[in-house]
Amino acid sequence: MSSFSRSAQQWATFARSWFLIDARMQPPGKIATMCSVRLQGKHKPIYHALSDCGDHVVVINTKHIAFSGNKWEQKVYSSHTGFPGGFKQVTAAQLHLKDPKAIVRLAVYGMLPRNLHRRTMMQRLHIFPEDELPDDIRANLTEELPQPREIPRKLSEYTQEEIDAFPRLWIPYVAASRHLLKTEFPLTITALSVLLPLNNVSSGDERHFDSCHWYLCTTSFWFKPKKFKIRTPIIERCFSIKGVGLWDNFDSEIKRSKSLSAFRRNAKIIMRPYDIE
Repeated sequence: MSSFSRSAQQWATFARSWFLIDARMQPPGKIATMCSVRLQGKHKPIYHALSDCGDHVVVINTKHIAFSGNKWEQKVYSSHTGFPGGFKQVTAAQLHLKDPKAIVRLAVYGMLPRNLHRRTMMQRLHIFPEDELPDDIRANLTEELPQPREIPRKLSEYTQEEIDAFPRLWIPYVAASRHLLKTEFPLTITALSVLLPLNNVSSGDERHFDSCHWYLCTTSFWFKPKKFKIRTPIIERCFSIKGVGLWDNFDSEIKRSKSLSAFRRNAKIIMRPYDIE
């Protein structure tokens, strides 16, 4: 004999739960996917397309969502009133400044099935730009869903023990043109087109380069790729640090390229200009 009555079992089966999702630093598409599953009730074994068995979803911190790349300026939201000249088009940044809840609402609405249940399911979606919730909604919450994307911690959030336990990586040095240039970041020519003088590199320099790591030397000055103009006499040679005997056979490792596009296609090179003032 069951410990619960039939009515209690049926009530527990069809009861609507309230899920909480924190959208801080999360992509709207990932948040919309989680909301769509809960609003439709697809996470339940009793799910059916013709039954309305979805749960409530509460999304907070929609004001602090994140996009990758340049989607804030490139992603466009369009609408039309149906009348001549009624076409409206705004970027994601403009829409977010006007309404911090609009992007998440449109993302969830677009992931729900195109039927008459969609508006009913949207009524169970509760969006808040900040983490402040009304008391009645806060009292109904049953579970907080984990964030789909892990937020990296700030340097100030690490303890001193974690900082001390972080492995110390070696930093290679290259002697070039009366200066000792220190390679700070493992960059490639496709990531940042910074060109530095690497003249007079002899075989007696430090041999810290590994065949699996590609480095681009940096100094105190930087050049933006779009504003820096390439000149033919400056960039004529490049050398690849792939291989064991690079510094022993430096002259034999120098390779010539026919065009600048060949430099950019090959990410595993260090560009070697003659001089940059």
